[in-house]
Amino acid sequence: MYINFIFVKKMFKRNITILNIILVFLLSANSIYAQKDFEFANSTPKETVESHLYFLEKAHYNPKLSSYTLGGDLSITKKTNLARKLKDILLKHKIDINIVLNKRWTIMHRSTYVLFDDLPSIYLERIDKEWRYSAETVSKIDSIHNKYFLKLNDNNKLQNKLDKFIVQHNKVYNTKKKTSTKNDTTSQNNNDSIFSLNLSTPYNTIVNHLMFLDDSLYKPSISARTLNLSPKDSVLAKELAIKLKQIYLGSKKHVLNIDELSTDSNYIDTLTNTHVYYPNTKYQELYLEKIGDKWLYSKSTTELINSAHKKMYSSDAEVIFRFSDKFKRISGSKKSILINQYYAWQMYMLIYFILIGAILYLINSFLIKRILYKILANNKYKKITYKLFKTFSFTIFWLLVEKLLPSFELDLDSMNKLHMITNVAIVFNITLLSIYTVNFLKVKYTKEGVLSSSQGLIIFIALIAKTTILVISLLFFIRALEFNVINVLAGLSIGGFALALGAQDTIKNFFGSLMIFADKQFSSGDWITSGDISGTVEEVGLRTTKIRTFHNSILIVPNSKLADNSIDNMGRRIYRRYSGKFVIKYDTHTDIIDTFISSIEDEISNRADTRKDFHMVYINDFSTYGIEILVYVFFKVPEWEMEMKGKHELITKILNLAHELEIEFAIPPK
Repeated sequence: MYINFIFVKKMFKRNITILNIILVFLLSANSIYAQKDFEFANSTPKETVESHLYFLEKAHYNPKLSSYTLGGDLSITKKTNLARKLKDILLKHKIDINIVLNKRWTIMHRSTYVLFDDLPSIYLERIDKEWRYSAETVSKIDSIHNKYFLKLNDNNKLQNKLDKFIVQHNKVYNTKKKTSTKNDTTSQNNNDSIFSLNLSTPYNTIVNHLMFLDDSLYKPSISARTLNLSPKDSVLAKELAIKLKQIYLGSKKHVLNIDELSTDSNYIDTLTNTHVYYPNTKYQELYLEKIGDKWLYSKSTTELINSAHKKMYSSDAEVIFRFSDKFKRISGSKKSILINQYYAWQMYMLIYFILIGAILYLINSFLIKRILYKILANNKYKKITYKLFKTFSFTIFWLLVEKLLPSFELDLDSMNKLHMITNVAIVFNITLLSIYTVNFLKVKYTKEGVLSSSQGLIIFIALIAKTTILVISLLFFIRALEFNVINVLAGLSIGGFALALGAQDTIKNFFGSLMIFADKQFSSGDWITSGDISGTVEEVGLRTTKIRTFHNSILIVPNSKLADNSIDNMGRRIYRRYSGKFVIKYDTHTDIIDTFISSIEDEISNRADTRKDFHMVYINDFSTYGIEILVYVFFKVPEWEMEMKGKHELITKILNLAHELEIEFAIPPK
C-alpha cells in the first residue's frame, strides 16, 4: 500500500511538472505569436506612435527599433535615449492612441501631424511616405522633458517665437499687432493663452486667421477661433479654418485686400445698419459679424466653407497642398527663412516651375521641331503642326501651374498677382491654339496658289473665325486682369462706332467680299462683264478683285461695286456659242450647196468639243453679193483659248471643203 502511494505521488509530481512545462511553453508561444503579430510600421501617424510605445514596453522591449520612429541625423544611442524620454512625455500628457490619425494623410494633415493642440512642438512629419517624429520635435525632447519633470517653464520661448513671427510678417500683412501673455477669455487651454488673439476689428480677425495658419507659427486651433461656428461644425473647427484659407489661396479673383480692411471696431454696415462687414461686396457669402466685442466670420460663411472648398478643389486638395512638401524638405532648416518677404521653399518652388518652362521650350525648339520636320518633310502641314504641338504643350504646362498655384501659400496680394499672370498666360496660349487650329483647317481645305470662289469662302470664314476668337480672347484678357468688362465694352462700342464711321467704305467692301464668296458669283479664270467692266478674273481679295482686261492691263475693282452691280459671268457657260455666215456665189449649183452643208454638219458632229444635240447649218438668206449660209454651233470647252482653237479648226475645215467642191465665196466689188 505504501509503495503504491509513493508511486502515485511521484507520478502526480511528474505530471504537474509536465503540465507546468506545457503551460510555460504555451504562454511563451502565445507571447512570441503576439509579438510576431505586431510588426514595426510607420505609414500612418497612429502606426508610428504605436511602434514607438510598443517596443519600449517590458514584454517586447526593443529601444533600437523604437528609435526608428524618430527623425533627424542623430546616432542610434542618442535616439534611443530620446525615444524613452519622448515616451515619458506622451504618457504624462495622457496620449490616446485611438484618436491619433490612422490615415496616410488628410486635407488637414498633409505632411505634419500635431499630437496635442497645446503642445505644437511635438508633431510627426511625413517624409518619403513614412511618418516619423520631426527633427524639430527630436531637438526639443530634452527641453520638454525638463519642463514636465524638472518643472521648467518654456512660455517665454514660445512668446519670443510669436514676436519673431509677427515682426517677420509685418511687411506681408502690414500688421501692427502687439502680443502679450494675458489669458484670452475664449482660450480653450492654458498653453494657447500665451498667444494673444486680437478679434477687435475685421482687419485683426482676418489677419489673425491667416497668421496662425502660417508654417512658421502653425496653430489651427487658435485660427479656428476666428469662426462663429454652429454646434455641428465646432468639431471641425480647425479643418474649416484651413479650408477657408485654401479658398483664399485658390481663388482666381481678388477676394480681399488686407490693406483695405476696416480697422474700425464699431464698424456698421450702412445698408443693414448692423455690425456686419463684407471684405468684398462682390462676394456676399463672405462676411464678418460682431458678437459682443469680437469680430468673427459669420455662421453663414462658415457653413458654406465645405461646399465652396469642394467646388474649388474637388478631391485634389490633398495632392495640391502636398506638392509643396518636397520643397520644404529640400529647404530643411532654412524653410522658415524669409527672402524678400518669401520663404526659401517658395523661392525654390518658383525656380522649379521656371526651369520646367525653360526645359519645355528647349525640348519643343530643338527636339520636337526636328522630329516633326523630319516626319513631315516637304509636307504643307509641318509648320502649322509644330506650332500646334508647341502651343498645346505650353497650354498644359500653364494649366498645371494654375492647378498647383495654391500650394505656394503666399500672402493674398501675391497670390492674386500669380493667379492673374497664369490666367493671362492660359488665355494667351488657348487663343494661339485656336488660331493655329483655324490655320490648320485652312491649309487642309485650300490649295496654295489657287483661289477659287470656294477657297475664297474658306479663307473668308477663317478670317471671321480668327476675328471672333480674338474678340472673345480680349474679353477673357479683360476678365483675367480684373477690369470691369461692362465699362470696357462700353468704351469699345463707342470707339467701334467712331471707327465704323471712318472706315465705312472698307467695311462695305468687306461685306461685298462676303457676298461674292457666299454667292460664288465668279472665281479666278472667269470672264465677266459688269457695266463697262470686262475681262478675266485673276484674283478675288477680301477688299478688291483684280481683272485682266483684253488690253492685258490689270483693273482693280472694289468688291462693293461688283456686289451691287449685275454680273454676266461668261466663264460659267456650259457651252460657248459660235455663229458664222458664209456668202457663196449665186452660180453655185444647189446639189453642191447641199453636199457642202452636209459635210459641215458631219464635221460638227464628229468633233469632240461641240454640242451634238443642237447645231444648225442652213442657207440663211440672199445677200447682195451671193447666197448666205449660216453656221450655228456650240463648243463645249471651259476656256476662251480652247473656244478660239475650236473655231479655228472648224473654219479651216469649211475652207478646205469649199476648195474641194470648187465653191467660190462672193467677194464684194471694190
